[in-house]
Amino acid sequence: MTCPRLEMHLRLRRASIPRRPAVIEALACGCPVLVTASGGPEHLVDSGNGVVIPPRDLTLLREALLRMRHEADRYDRAAIRASALRLYGPEAFARGFAEILR
Repeated sequence: MTCPRLEMHLRLRRASIPRRPAVIEALACGCPVLVTASGGPEHLVDSGNGVVIPPRDLTLLREALLRMRHEADRYDRAAIRASALRLYGPEAFARGFAEILR
């Protein structure tokens, strides 16, 4: 018998599904993020809203997670949220869509 959760996990890993929406959602909630520089959401992250690390480096991943935890108060959650909503929120979407229609 196969495990449905494991099967779904394996399918998602094989798929070319962008992970950016999860990063944008986290930022819109005011949460700092940790992403890998793997051709995905790293362009959304700067020192004010998170950390970018190289892919497949477990040592750096551990260090970055610990650093973010210990330095959590340095992130301005309200500013992270405001920036994400300004760049990716409904009004930004509407402006982008209006540009397409012009």
